[in-house]
Amino acid sequence: MSRYYYYLLILNMLANITVFTPKLLLEKRTNGMIGSLIIAVILGITFLWIITKIFIKFPGRGLPELLESYTPKWFAKLYLLGAGLTWYVAGITTLIGYSFLSKRYLNPDMSLTMIVSIFLVVITFGILMKSQKVLYALEFALALCAPIIIVIIIKASFSDSMNWEIARMPFTYYRNLPSYETISVAMFSVLGYINISIFNREWKKPQKLKIGPIAGIGLLAFINLLTTTLIPIGFNGIDGVGDIVYPWIFTSDSIRMEFFFLERVFIMFLLLYLVISLISMVIHWHVGFQFLMGFSTFPFIKWKKHQLGKYVYIAFFWIASIQIVNRIPEFQAISFIKLYLSLIIPYITFMVLLLFFIVRKVKKNEA
Repeated sequence: MSRYYYYLLILNMLANITVFTPKLLLEKRTNGMIGSLIIAVILGITFLWIITKIFIKFPGRGLPELLESYTPKWFAKLYLLGAGLTWYVAGITTLIGYSFLSKRYLNPDMSLTMIVSIFLVVITFGILMKSQKVLYALEFALALCAPIIIVIIIKASFSDSMNWEIARMPFTYYRNLPSYETISVAMFSVLGYINISIFNREWKKPQKLKIGPIAGIGLLAFINLLTTTLIPIGFNGIDGVGDIVYPWIFTSDSIRMEFFFLERVFIMFLLLYLVISLISMVIHWHVGFQFLMGFSTFPFIKWKKHQLGKYVYIAFFWIASIQIVNRIPEFQAISFIKLYLSLIIPYITFMVLLLFFIVRKVKKNEA
C-alpha cells in the first residue's frame, strides 16, 4: 500500500490521544476497559482488511465513483449526503475539543468565535486543496510532530512520577464485561483507513495489502490505546483521573524534558497537538467536502461563468461550526460526541455491506 495510507492510520491514532477520547475511555477504566480495547482493535483491523481489500480492486476510483456506477442515482445521492455530514461531524468533534482547550490553556481572553474562526481559515484552505496536496501536508505534519510525540510518550513511560503499579490496575478488572460504548470510542482511533473512500482516487497503480504490515498496525493501535489510558492513570491515580476532562493535557504538565529545548512539556504538547488536530480536521472535512460535491455541485450558482457551488458547503461549515461551538457547553459536547461515536460501528457495518453489494454487482456484470 502507498505510504500515505499508513499515514492516515497513524494520524487518526495520534489525534485521539488528546481531547475527549481519553476521557471517554477512562470512564470505564474499572469496567472491562482492557477487554473493550482488545475487541475494538480486532474489530477495527477486520473492517480495515475488508474495506481496503475491496477498494484496491478499483484503483483510481473513490466511493462516489463506485456509487455512481453501481447503485441507483437516488441512493448514491442520499448516501453521499449522509457520508458528507458524517465526516463533517467527525471533524467538528475535534474542533469543539480543541477550541475549548485553546480557550482554557492558550487564549483565555479570546472569544470562542475568534478561536474557531482562526481554525476555520486554516482548515478551509485544506478543504479546497487537491487531495494529493492534502496528503503532502499530512506527511509534513507527521514528520514534524510524530518523532517528538513519541519521545514525550517514552519520557512519560519512564518518568519518576509514573506509577506502573497503579497503571496496571485496569487489568485486574478483566472479569467485567466490555462495554459497547468503550469499544466504539476505541475503534474510532483505528478508523483512519476509511478515508480511502476518497484518497483511493490518488492511487491509480494497483496496490497490495499484506498481512505483516496490517498486523503491525493492529499492534501499534493497541499500544496507542494503552498509552492513551494507562499513562494518565499512572500519573493521576485510578480514582483521580476520572475527574479530569483532558487527561493527557493534565498529565503532560507533570513531565519535564531536562535536556530538550523546552523544559515544560505542557506547552510543547499543546502546540504539537494543535498541528495534529488541524491536519486531522483538514482530512475529515476534505473527505466530507468531496462526498458533498458528489451529492451536488449546485451548478446553477455561478458568477461570470465561475462555478461557486462549492462555497455553499464552505459557508455551511463556517456557520454551523461557529454556532455549534458557541451553543454547546463542554459537558454537553462530551455527551454529543459519545452519541456520535456509538453510531460508528453500525455505519461501518452498513458501508461494508454496501461495498459487498458493489463487488457482487461488478462480478455479475462481468459474467
